[in-house]
Amino acid sequence: MTSKAHFHLVRRDVLTGRGGGDKRWPSMKIATVRSVCECQAKLEADLGEDLKVLAGRARKTHRSGPETAPANLVGTGNVFQIGWFCPMCVRNTLRSFSTSALAWHEAAEPMPPTEPAT
Repeated sequence: MTSKAHFHLVRRDVLTGRGGGDKRWPSMKIATVRSVCECQAKLEADLGEDLKVLAGRARKTHRSGPETAPANLVGTGNVFQIGWFCPMCVRNTLRSFSTSALAWHEAAEPMPPTEPAT
């Protein structure tokens, strides 16, 4: 018989590779791109090594907490665009980035999703 607490601990191991010393999920490289919306909100998107968006965030000020800002990557090659849906002003913002300018860093897992804008 398995208790609920044990099930959640085991489930956490399976999903994140943490808790029981399970190293099946090695750290991954991510790059964070940043831009500013027309409403002056700070937009961010985390990209995986395969150039797919893992998470999108927006902040009204540098002191405010992040809010979910859905992001999508468009294009391939040396130059690509990222489109955000800004939760502050409800605009769609498209910005261009170069793959050669990305700064990669190690992350154990992608940033967790944030709470939606209210």
